[in-house]
Amino acid sequence: MKKALIHIGSSKTGSTSIQRALSFREYDSAVSFPIFECWEQHNPLLLSYYSRENWTDNYVCKFWNYSDSNAEKWTQGYRKRWLHAIRNAGSTIVSSEMMFNYNNEAILRFKQDFIDSGYDEFLVVVYIRRPSDHYRTLVPQLLQNHINYVLPDHYNYNIKDSLLNWSKAFPGSVECRKYESIKDDRFNVVDDFFDIADSFFSVELDRSNISIISNPTLPVEALILSHQFRTYLGIKDLQGINRQYEKFLIKCRNVLEKKNIQFTRPELKQKVAFYVDYRHRRDIEYLIDEYGLDVQDWLVDRKDLDVPGFDRKDFLSILTGYSPEALDKLTFLLFQKFIEPDYTLKRLLGRYLRKKVWQFRKFLKTFIMMNFGR
Repeated sequence: MKKALIHIGSSKTGSTSIQRALSFREYDSAVSFPIFECWEQHNPLLLSYYSRENWTDNYVCKFWNYSDSNAEKWTQGYRKRWLHAIRNAGSTIVSSEMMFNYNNEAILRFKQDFIDSGYDEFLVVVYIRRPSDHYRTLVPQLLQNHINYVLPDHYNYNIKDSLLNWSKAFPGSVECRKYESIKDDRFNVVDDFFDIADSFFSVELDRSNISIISNPTLPVEALILSHQFRTYLGIKDLQGINRQYEKFLIKCRNVLEKKNIQFTRPELKQKVAFYVDYRHRRDIEYLIDEYGLDVQDWLVDRKDLDVPGFDRKDFLSILTGYSPEALDKLTFLLFQKFIEPDYTLKRLLGRYLRKKVWQFRKFLKTFIMMNFGR
């Protein structure tokens, strides 16, 4: 009898920490964990479970260039590798937060591969975060990678529909868990998941490398600088350049924090948080009725709702605000670093934007005048 424990996320609920703990634990021949080198390599595997005509509608397609002429050949190659791994395993743990948004077609194909590989017992585990808290963590990530972000009235966690898709394919085998913030010392998502795995497989998995990964978050002041930078250069999506630039901003922030400069953590305005939770009332009620989750405090009454106004061009319309002093200090420190010789800029910009070095200098000078010329 072969068992499969399937962890489907959702996003922003410690999935990376779970995957890291699984990949670094000591080898146990009883339970395998197929490893992919980086999360981008999940994409061709996940896309292989969709028919080609549905690729453009799939959530995963937003993260991968599916127009490549060799796309189907590439995805099928990854699927063969995947099938080889699960067929040769005794029992398997699968973890990918992207699976949370699988449609019925993809889930059934995914399940059939396991059945064909000799698996006959399944447990699907999913962690759910409060919608407003999930949106709060999503906004800074979107702003770090793109000029635009998802407005609150367009944001959809998609809890009920996703859980319905998985429960139809795996009736009675979906376990939904409430995710608590890592700031709550009483809850550790990795420990919780390993407890489930130990019980499901009747083994004791190695926990020597369990740790919670907290990705460095840019403060609101750094998000303002990053957003201005991308807007000024007129580039919507910055990948390599964006990562380098934000690492640099984080270093600047750390320098200033040592000097007791207080930065602003991204937080939603209360009326925005209420609005997001209210729009997900149907999903929250489903979690209470179907899975018995203790999330009554997530429910927002209509009387508490004050529909806010949103400005796509101004993300500060949804956040609590920022510190002008911290913004000034960060801007000035950034400018100081970039008046060094050109190699500093070229090292940061690399092959992406070398022709726009002068634009970047102009941007910084303009921003300095805006902040220190008043």
